[in-house]
Amino acid sequence: MLNNSMLKNGLKLFTIFLIVLITTACNNQNELIVNFESNSGSEISSLTFTNNELNVFPDDPVKDDADFDGWYIDQDLNEVFNLDDIETYLTSGSITLYAKWIENLYQISFDSNDGSELESIAVMHGDEIPLLPEPSKDNMFFYGWYEDEDFNIPFSFSNMPKTHLNLYARWSDNIYTYDLNEFGEATLTDYNLIYH
Repeated sequence: MLNNSMLKNGLKLFTIFLIVLITTACNNQNELIVNFESNSGSEISSLTFTNNELNVFPDDPVKDDADFDGWYIDQDLNEVFNLDDIETYLTSGSITLYAKWIENLYQISFDSNDGSELESIAVMHGDEIPLLPEPSKDNMFFYGWYEDEDFNIPFSFSNMPKTHLNLYARWSDNIYTYDLNEFGEATLTDYNLIYH
């Protein structure tokens, strides 16, 4: 049978055990070092997360001629990192996140409407659009490039927008009448255009 003294000592030991257990649990925070590989973007310093501090994350990196498309767990950029899941990585000690970029290179494609075939060209977003190629078509005059198939919106960009473009060739039959002066300069005297 337990006496009072043994009961008191057992209770003291149990209380000490609980205090040590609680103190250890409170001080034993999981820590995670997060390294950032920006893949030629701006440098991001490593961060340390604990299970008591999961809401701080750096600003997105920046890179010329590309848009940041998120952090990934793997170098092949297949598995997206989700900040809400960071607690699942706390036991690993450290992880490296890899930046994915979308290049700001956009295509201009040409529908020549039965004219000569033209290759697409690639232009960086914001860059000046080079002089566009002109298709040819037998017995037709190339009138210009349009943004729509119904020829309501003439192409007028000087700098590449942040989108791919499909342009449509507009054609016309044409009859021009010119008069030449004594210096060989031509003056248009009459014309007739039929658009296609």
